[in-house]
Amino acid sequence: YVAEKYTARIVKTKDMDQILRHDSELVNETKMLESDLQQMVYENYSKFLSSLDTIKAMKENVASMQEEMNRLSDNMERITQSANSIAESLAPRRGHIEQLVGVNKALKKIQLLSELPEKIRQCVDAGEFVPAVRFYTLGKTMLAKYGHIRMFQDLQHQCDQVMQDLKIQLGEGVHTPLATPENVEKV
Repeated sequence: YVAEKYTARIVKTKDMDQILRHDSELVNETKMLESDLQQMVYENYSKFLSSLDTIKAMKENVASMQEEMNRLSDNMERITQSANSIAESLAPRRGHIEQLVGVNKALKKIQLLSELPEKIRQCVDAGEFVPAVRFYTLGKTMLAKYGHIRMFQDLQHQCDQVMQDLKIQLGEGVHTPLATPENVEKV
């Protein structure tokens, strides 16, 4: 764009009114462009300031997060030390506690086995023969394991006696004159 050539051409091709109108249009167009330019500068400046604020806030947050991470790391280290200390102090007792748990389990088994003859007897007296046989079968396996101990031999003998009574009771029920299929099924 060469201003002298443009002006010379306008002066040659247009009369004075057209030149003044054209001048007025150029002035208006220049003002609009300046206004648009100012608006763009203002908007970009606002965005720039907003970006600066955001970056500043992010820096503060990162710094704060770093402090929090350092504190968290310190706390985790203290917790780990405490956990290790507790584990070390409980280690000597752990074996003893495990031994006591084993003894407790054994005592519960002994209690269940000592109650077994009475439990089987209650099932037989109530006519619950299937549970009675199930208890006897489970108990016989455990009692046989400890059959070398006198107390368990006595319990086995008591259980065998209850089952012998059940066999007799079942045999009598089948051979009675009133033995119908329904009654035999019940027995």
